[in-house]
Amino acid sequence: MTHKALFFVFLSCCFLGFSQNMPKGEILDSLKIKGSDDSFALYLPSSFDASKPNPVVFIFEPAARSKIGIQPFIQASEEYGYILVCSNNAKNGPYNTNFEIANRLFNHVFSSFKIKENQIYFAGFSGGARLATAIAALTNKAAGVIACGAGFSHLPEHMPSTQNFAYVGMCGDRDFNYFEMINVKKFLERLNFTHAIFTYNGYHDWPSETKIKQAFDWLQLQTHRSKRKIVPEDILKSYYQSDYDRIEAFRKQGNWLQTALSYERMLASYKGLFELDSIQNQYDNLLKEKQLILANKQLSAALSEEVILKNKFRNRFDADLKSPKANRLNWWKKQLEKLKKQSEKSNLEHEKMIYRVKNSIGVMTWSTQNSNLYNANQSQKEYCQDLAKLMNTIFKK
Repeated sequence: MTHKALFFVFLSCCFLGFSQNMPKGEILDSLKIKGSDDSFALYLPSSFDASKPNPVVFIFEPAARSKIGIQPFIQASEEYGYILVCSNNAKNGPYNTNFEIANRLFNHVFSSFKIKENQIYFAGFSGGARLATAIAALTNKAAGVIACGAGFSHLPEHMPSTQNFAYVGMCGDRDFNYFEMINVKKFLERLNFTHAIFTYNGYHDWPSETKIKQAFDWLQLQTHRSKRKIVPEDILKSYYQSDYDRIEAFRKQGNWLQTALSYERMLASYKGLFELDSIQNQYDNLLKEKQLILANKQLSAALSEEVILKNKFRNRFDADLKSPKANRLNWWKKQLEKLKKQSEKSNLEHEKMIYRVKNSIGVMTWSTQNSNLYNANQSQKEYCQDLAKLMNTIFKK
């Protein structure tokens, strides 16, 4: 069975109407999927009407914590009427296993609810973001994807190319996948793929409800653009004003990089919808500001060093796994202590980079011990545990 055959066979399922008496405005956890041991969490917005087709967001949480996955989407659900669905079984692990879990979930939801087939969204965090994008790419049935804290899998068929959905990437600037998200932006720009990338002061966590709502506001703009003015003008103006207010807030904070990125996003988002000469002039003037020029230089230098450091540590880690019983932690001790000292004397962008590199080492030790991701023997697991303890000890000093 091909990947595409796994998905959206449920679109022809008969609506059985299980949803009429379900409570609204609360997370319903551990709902069973008939014919399997799978379960999921569900959130029906206050405006939910079982007799009418509704938009839906399928959410993928990397540790299968469905209630945690749904929480950031509630504000957007109430604003736009989305049904929220999150699996208790799909998690970081083999894609084929997750595809099968997702397909059972899709079939159940489409046989239980009336769904607007042109308003199906996929969202996820970390490994769940990769899964959400893979499903959207394989099926080309999504209206949009919100990928938080990670980009794509390494398989070309899982990546956006000629599909019709809109892509939102969201990532904290201390997230170990931040560099990856920057490369996602460059990749989608080369394809001229409809996208927006939101980076912010944050870590490897789900974005807040406010940030998720911002992502869905942008997706509404894309729907407006593709279907020719379905968003009321007053709502459109409120989006514009909110985005401009964020620019002003970033300016007051002295956050020059976010100010520039927000201008770029406004110019792309509202092209053809509003007169943008003033915004363009403000952006052109910003590009000449010494503070922004310096911030860009510091970011560029930090990202270049990040590539070197991650490659060095990855290569060493892989080599150590081949003979984990040997005493190899002295090398790590020297390198980690050096990183720690650098973080105490560096500029902000360099400090963020070191935090990302340090956490990327932590991810290597964690993923190697995860049986869903790596078949490690006991010696390898013990080595990873020792390295993680060493790193935590050094960076807590």
